[in-house]
Amino acid sequence: MKALCLGVFITLFQTVVFAQSAAEYHRSGTELLYAGDFERAVTVLSEAVKLDPEFANAYVDLAIAKHEMNDLDGTLADLDKALNIDPNLAIAHSNKGIVLEKLGRHQEALEALQQAVELDQLDPEALLSKGYVLSKLLDNEAALADYNASIQLDDNNARAYYLRGLLFAKQEKYEDAIKDFTTSIELSPRSPMGYSDRAVALEKTGKFEEALADFDKALKLDPTNYMSYRNRGIAKEKAGLLDEALQDYSKAIALDPEFAMAYFDRGVAYFRKGDKSSACKDIATSAELGYEQAKISAEDLCN
Repeated sequence: MKALCLGVFITLFQTVVFAQSAAEYHRSGTELLYAGDFERAVTVLSEAVKLDPEFANAYVDLAIAKHEMNDLDGTLADLDKALNIDPNLAIAHSNKGIVLEKLGRHQEALEALQQAVELDQLDPEALLSKGYVLSKLLDNEAALADYNASIQLDDNNARAYYLRGLLFAKQEKYEDAIKDFTTSIELSPRSPMGYSDRAVALEKTGKFEEALADFDKALKLDPTNYMSYRNRGIAKEKAGLLDEALQDYSKAIALDPEFAMAYFDRGVAYFRKGDKSSACKDIATSAELGYEQAKISAEDLCN
């Protein structure tokens, strides 16, 4: 394995060294990009656009490399350069929308993604990203339409079913959510979030045994997910497993010592056990961390 990796490194290094044209630098840069060497990809792709400042696709790939390095400002700058060169470059509009959404600029993101969809109506990823932004803007009907259209174009995309499942869950359509989470899991069985969110939907429908099994699978895949511990604690508490619920709330807090909701949940569980002292201590901590429900409960239960 080490020899193979070294061989790939040497090949890429030689390609970069002897590259002469912008196209060759672009090809070498994309190879580095797909190999996961994002820092060197930025260096090489920068040479491509330096040699050819009108190379729109090179700017797009340079933006992707910077995005992987979490340089969102640099990503946007390069996408804007690509669009100044070619305003009809759908992938640049789509990627710009994704970055703007990450920055919380949802209306601008929607405009960019709408442009991408208008330019390429057969791009399932642009439709999926647009649907996600619409869900953030609370336009659930339009979001669902985009998710449906995306799935119609590509019915093997686990993320599409997962996002539609989240939308159904938000609308309290738990059976529909469970179906979509199940399809997402079938397509991507190593993703913990499908199990975790299906577990929440199962818990909402009173299927505690199935929910707990899914939480166990999710935490086996990602034992650092404090939200899954908290949610499993809720399911265990509803199933009458109070001591086990307390253990899960404590694990969530150990992973995130500022997890206000977990302190509150553990406090309520302590109340149910008759331990008012521990309960009030946790609820007070939750209130200090800014959880509004804890502030109300502290006044009602601990004064």
